[in-house]
Amino acid sequence: MNSPEHDHKHHHTHDHTVVAEKNIHSRAFKWGIGLNFLYVIIEITYGFKIDSLALIADATHNFGDVCGLLIAWLGFVLLNKKPSSRMSFGLKKFSILAAFVNSFLLMATTFWILKEAIERYQTTTVLSGITIIVVAGIGLVINLTTAMLFHQEHDQDLNIKAAFLHLMSDAFVSAGVIIAGLIIYFKGYTWIDPVSSIFIAIFIFISTWGIFKESFQLLMGGVPKKINPDKVIQFLEKQTGIEDVHSLHIWALSTTENMMVVHLVMPNGLPADDFIADVKHELKHHFPIKNIVFQIEKNRKNCN
Repeated sequence: MNSPEHDHKHHHTHDHTVVAEKNIHSRAFKWGIGLNFLYVIIEITYGFKIDSLALIADATHNFGDVCGLLIAWLGFVLLNKKPSSRMSFGLKKFSILAAFVNSFLLMATTFWILKEAIERYQTTTVLSGITIIVVAGIGLVINLTTAMLFHQEHDQDLNIKAAFLHLMSDAFVSAGVIIAGLIIYFKGYTWIDPVSSIFIAIFIFISTWGIFKESFQLLMGGVPKKINPDKVIQFLEKQTGIEDVHSLHIWALSTTENMMVVHLVMPNGLPADDFIADVKHELKHHFPIKNIVFQIEKNRKNCN
């Protein structure tokens, strides 16, 4: 059994770790927003100056990402707000909304890019390949640098993952624009500018669709992707004394925290506290579920 001193040290260390992670993520958002906004200004300026749709499309995409990062940052901040009597879970769910809005904004830009690319393909424009290469090169460095700031936690938090994928898709797009610039510079094929924009739009849509679908499902109260309800039921049915498992509900409180409520039929009545604690502990060990509520029934007839 842990001593009070041990528990105090554990919680004290844990609190410091959480605070450190919050500070790291806050700095990542600040740098990501600041650098990307600066790049949007550079890119849109030179895009219009040389009339490059690839640069303008990428600038529009990047501005959507700046907005998305701001929303994601707000979701991250609200995730840590304390609950109240009216908002018993706090504002944690805003992090899911942030991921949804983030992905929706990004996909919406693809339709504008496609429209502009088709119209631009029918016109002839003289473009500066070297300008495209230099500007896109700056973007590649900025996006890779800021993406790495979110890399560590991108598999644990859907909101952070959305921000990370945005920045990585930006880096990929910048690389594509550089290739288009090289072709224009060495070959003079200006048609590659709108064509590359079409590929950029398709890539953005495909890379964002997964997060859009998952965040929408979580907003609607769906079971989080990493949890298989059937396996949860199978696990509970194997526990001694549990005759039946029903009315299972699993949903996301935020992009990092899940909750489960389930009815357990136990003919011998309410089990000891240690049994409940052990089953919850094992559940949390096997599944990413932080909050668990059991309703114990002697038979299913008593279930309302």
